[in-house]
Amino acid sequence: MVRLPPSLYQLLTQTHIGAGLLTGKLAQPTQTLRVTRATARAFGPQEWALLVERLAGWRSGLAGVLDVVAAARRRNDAVVAAVAPGEKQSDAPAAAAAEGAAAEATAS
Repeated sequence: MVRLPPSLYQLLTQTHIGAGLLTGKLAQPTQTLRVTRATARAFGPQEWALLVERLAGWRSGLAGVLDVVAAARRRNDAVVAAVAPGEKQSDAPAAAAAEGAAAEATAS
């Protein structure tokens, strides 16, 4: 068992639990902490390999997101190009509806 000054005990306990480095049961009246799980603090070859693997997964995930964004931009650019010059994209459906209504009126 390690004895710590109360101020250091509280600081270390809060920061380590908050960082997810350890979990345990804290008893304030006795100022004790019974550790139930602790995370390794060493960053060795296994941790580096795990980090490389996770980063590679993130990279491929982000590449997929970038592909989706690029496809959406291409679709948006195609829609904008299809809108008549001088019209806003939001005006296009209203203009088409007005033209349709005018065509129906002349046909009847």
